[in-house]
This record gives sequence, C-alpha cells and structure tokens, in this order.
Amino acid sequence: MAQADLTRMASSPNPVFYDRGLLDAAVGLKSSFGVPFHKTLGSRFPYSNRIFVAPPWRDIYATTLDRQHSFEDATREYDRIRGAAEELRLEIIELPRVDVQTRVLIVQSTLGFGWNED
Repeated sequence: MAQADLTRMASSPNPVFYDRGLLDAAVGLKSSFGVPFHKTLGSRFPYSNRIFVAPPWRDIYATTLDRQHSFEDATREYDRIRGAAEELRLEIIELPRVDVQTRVLIVQSTLGFGWNED
C-alpha cells in the first residue's frame, strides 16, 4: 500500500506527507523477521531525508479499532522507528507535545511555507 501511495503521488507538484509509509513497514519487517532495511526500502530512501516524528503522549493516547496496541507498545514502536531513522541518517524533527495548531506551525516554519485556509 505504501509503495502504491508513492507511485500515485510521484507526479504531484505539491508537498506530500506520508503517515505510516515504507519506513514503518521496513522497521516492522526488520524487528520481526530481521529483513534488512535496503530489502524493503531499496537502494535509496524513497522519501525526503527530513522526517517529522510525534512521540507517544500518554495524556492524549487512546486505543481505537485502527490503533489497538497499548501505549507501551506504541512507545516501543516509536523507539524502533526513531532508531531506524538514526541508522538511515535521516534528519529527525521531533514535534513537541503541544496542540495540533502549534505543531502545524512548526512543520510550516521548518519547511519554509504556509497554507491558506481559503
């Protein structure tokens, strides 16, 4: 699915943000089955080398039908993803535990652009 998303959005003239993409799949395959990152990601990381990560935040964490794992499981997964990003030498921008609007402003500022709400 992540590969299909990349293919579908490859010609987009606008910035595209991915959540739960190939990096997550690569981390899962490596931690569960020992599959090296390059087997999942290919010879070149298919996204920007700058990634935004949102650390687990107990105060707002909730399980849902789509997110059934515990907070502790989410924390371990976050640690694996962050470790993989470091191993892949990606630029990690950790979003602070603040409201969504402030996080949006941080992303916009970091990337040097903003969106109009028109």
